[in-house]
Amino acid sequence: MLFIVGNRLRQVRFDSEKLSCEQWAKIAELSGLPEKAKAELEDYIGFYRAMRTDARQQYPNVVTKIEDARKWEAAALRQLSNLISSKDFFPAIVVGIQHQVPIFDEERDLIRDWLKQACEQKKKLLDWYDKALKRLHRSIRVRSSLFNLIRLLNGLQDKYTHQRISSSRSDPAFKYVLEVCRIAEPQLRTKRNEGEDTIHEITKRVVTEIIEGGGVFDIEGWGHLIPNWVQKNKISVDDHAGTVEGEFDKEGGHYITVNIPKPIEGEGSLFILTPWFAPEGQG
Repeated sequence: MLFIVGNRLRQVRFDSEKLSCEQWAKIAELSGLPEKAKAELEDYIGFYRAMRTDARQQYPNVVTKIEDARKWEAAALRQLSNLISSKDFFPAIVVGIQHQVPIFDEERDLIRDWLKQACEQKKKLLDWYDKALKRLHRSIRVRSSLFNLIRLLNGLQDKYTHQRISSSRSDPAFKYVLEVCRIAEPQLRTKRNEGEDTIHEITKRVVTEIIEGGGVFDIEGWGHLIPNWVQKNKISVDDHAGTVEGEFDKEGGHYITVNIPKPIEGEGSLFILTPWFAPEGQG
């Protein structure tokens, strides 16, 4: 799978066990996918398994630690802001005590500016804590990992057969989704109807979104956790595999078009994660 992260084009493989001949034969029969789509499908299954890992279960104490760090940082910011705004603080620093050389006006201004910058950095850190906490708190509006897998399955079928998935239980296009989801998530087979009800409900949501929203597909990224990066309207990223060109829409969306003029082996789907480019002077 291809990602644009920062100013680099990256090809990432998400390893999963290979589909057996029997599994692939059934999927190909239901979907009409050609043999060359098999590697991409295996990649999607591995991607799903990477996405389903949940920090709430594996690292349950991290949220509390971030909340504590944010609380102390917020208190430090208040104290520093109060100190800077105090009418006695800078005069006292400038004068010092007996036998000390007074601080000159120019150096005093440098100290004041540095402390103000420290306040601004603390504000940015508080904002970063908020974004980190948001990543670790699931909102009801966030799509599930299974939702994203089904969205990928639709894109794969559309790419090779120019057909879309279906939410009709009798349609082979839905049975294709059902088969892949059961392979990707074996626990679904332990549920009633081997997870068919769960998969069907999510497939209906995906189909509705496709009809209403068209073909644009974006996953929840983590670019906002990388500081000191900004978005620009146009990008041009050179990589050993080729050149990527794209644009942001006027509303700040991720992209309008992406063109890869040179073929890339195992191209698959392309995801664009912000941030794009660092400001001048920041590398």
